Amino acid sequence: MFGLRKFPPVVVLALGACLAAVSARAQGPFTCSTSVASVPVRAEGLAELVGDLTINCTGGIAGQTELINVQLFANTNITGRILQPVTNLTEALLGVDSPPWPVGKIYAGRLVTRNSVIFSGVSISLPGSANRTLHVRNVRVNATTLSLGSAVTLFVTASGAGGSIPITNPQVQVAVVQTGLSFEVRKTDDSAAEAPTLLTCTGNNATLLTGGDYPPPPAPGGRTFNLKFKEGFTNAFRKKVEENGYNDPGLQPPLDRAGLADHGTRLRAVFSDIPVGVALFVTVQPVLQGTSPGVRAQCTTTAGGALVPCPVNSPADGGLYRVPASGEVYWEITASAAGTAETVSFGVAVAYNPGVPAGMGKVLGSFSPISTAGEATAGPDDLPRFISTYAPVPAFILETCRTVLLFQFITSVPGFDTGIAVTNTTWDSPVFNTPGQSGKCRAYFFQPGVTVPPLESPVLPPGGQWLWTLWSYKPNFQGYMLVSCDFQYAYGYAFISDLGFSGPDRFAQSYQALVLSDRTRSAAASILSAAGATPR
Repeated sequence: MFGLRKFPPVVVLALGACLAAVSARAQGPFTCSTSVASVPVRAEGLAELVGDLTINCTGGIAGQTELINVQLFANTNITGRILQPVTNLTEALLGVDSPPWPVGKIYAGRLVTRNSVIFSGVSISLPGSANRTLHVRNVRVNATTLSLGSAVTLFVTASGAGGSIPITNPQVQVAVVQTGLSFEVRKTDDSAAEAPTLLTCTGNNATLLTGGDYPPPPAPGGRTFNLKFKEGFTNAFRKKVEENGYNDPGLQPPLDRAGLADHGTRLRAVFSDIPVGVALFVTVQPVLQGTSPGVRAQCTTTAGGALVPCPVNSPADGGLYRVPASGEVYWEITASAAGTAETVSFGVAVAYNPGVPAGMGKVLGSFSPISTAGEATAGPDDLPRFISTYAPVPAFILETCRTVLLFQFITSVPGFDTGIAVTNTTWDSPVFNTPGQSGKCRAYFFQPGVTVPPLESPVLPPGGQWLWTLWSYKPNFQGYMLVSCDFQYAYGYAFISDLGFSGPDRFAQSYQALVLSDRTRSAAASILSAAGATPR
């Protein structure tokens, strides 16, 4: 049998060195490859978590320790939180082998440029013929700079004492950009899109203005419409823990803050062009109609940061919050279910006393908070944060209460006169129980080549009448007349007769004025149709 003791010591040492060299060559050079599970990111997001990157390495002299540098280059800005501003240390983490990672096995990336981070001095024990795995977590990117359907990519490089380390498949897709949110104004039963029409003279939900519940019938009121938010893809709505990346509170500061989101997904509604005297109230919780079973949300007074529950200003609808002067309200997702794209709806009640001006209120829906910080920051910019790409849409129409009457023929030429009667029939209890309305009427006269100033009535209370004769206001007129009244359910009557005659040849004729449809409502319908909504 062959025995080493027969050789001199120098020969033995030389032979051992040769055997080690042969063994190292057999194990091959140290090389790596990448793998990742690509995830969808919200196109509106300025700080979106991408898929976790795995770097699998093999080769080298087994057990030998080497310090390597791993650098990532994204095709958009890297926007995770900077944990240590002096050194630009970010929340992006690289862990060696499987988590949890103790000190010496986890490294924070340093922001080198807007789109690049480097993990320096990563200590690894070369695996030889085995494998060593590096895990990259907490990479957030600005998705708003990429078009819909675009890939978010990372290019990976690595180097050690011996120079560049070969990487198979160094460029990987870590995410794809998709629309995160859609928004609609809906009927309260969620059966269709609708911007409802209300009337200025009747008032609506007046009891809410003093902290009460919805008014009992027949007073006008109740929930007016719903705001419906819909995920653009599954899990676009996330509770706070789902917005987090990898976090280990046991790590030394500042790494103990890595991966933490500031809040769950927040939704935002911004009301604008609200007529003076009109107040808006929103439900503090989702309403049943238009909300997926697994979704929960809570109204918060803050666009970002900690959740501060909205105060309840009315007990109606499970709790209503009065929209502040800014017109902005926010809700945070507190629960959601994976599997399908979900929806969540919130109720809105429009409240006002009679007599407010007409107008069209609008609303915009988006994620929250809205930010312009498209780069990595040390705060206080939130994680997550968004831009708003949506325009306001019609929320409701407030129309003036009026009735337009057509008296198609009136005359006060010599020998004739026309008697006019206009009646306010909003006093109709107990038959219809219409809320009483008061207002003036104005008569407009039309005769080719003749200009006649309008005639205005006094204020007509419910049940009041405006009685007059054409001769008393404008003798020698013959044409037609429009009467516009500032209340609903006005009706007109005309009586034409000759004057100063007696006997069987006297002339008299009467008719009821025509009630014309309100042409301003037709105009409003055209506006709503162009905006994708329908009037009530």
